[in-house]
Amino acid sequence: MGGHIRLGSRAFMEIDVGAASVTSEKVRIETISGHLDGIFNQDETPGTTRRERPWNTHSRLRAQLGAKLAKGIWVYGGATFNVLAKETDHPVLIRPRGDYAKRVNDNVEMWPGFMAGIRFGRS
Repeated sequence: MGGHIRLGSRAFMEIDVGAASVTSEKVRIETISGHLDGIFNQDETPGTTRRERPWNTHSRLRAQLGAKLAKGIWVYGGATFNVLAKETDHPVLIRPRGDYAKRVNDNVEMWPGFMAGIRFGRS
């Protein structure tokens, strides 16, 4: 969800926010122990097996500026702010290259980023 603001006839600004779930093809198989831990396992019988795909949620805020190069050709670029949320016992499935993600706690990581591109057609 976001907005597009024209800055005259040759430039624009966009701000948007979005989120996506990231899952893995690998399935975690777990045998339920005799201890049932509240809501998540409350109707599962000890000794049964549960299959579960690990998941992460990636949320992103983007702010970008664009400029017209020629009729129907635009360049744009801007900054992003990324947040990854996951279940405590699930692996991290998406992260930036390098080591600049800030770990907030066991479930949340944040990092800045950038994006750039070329757009064909109307802005």
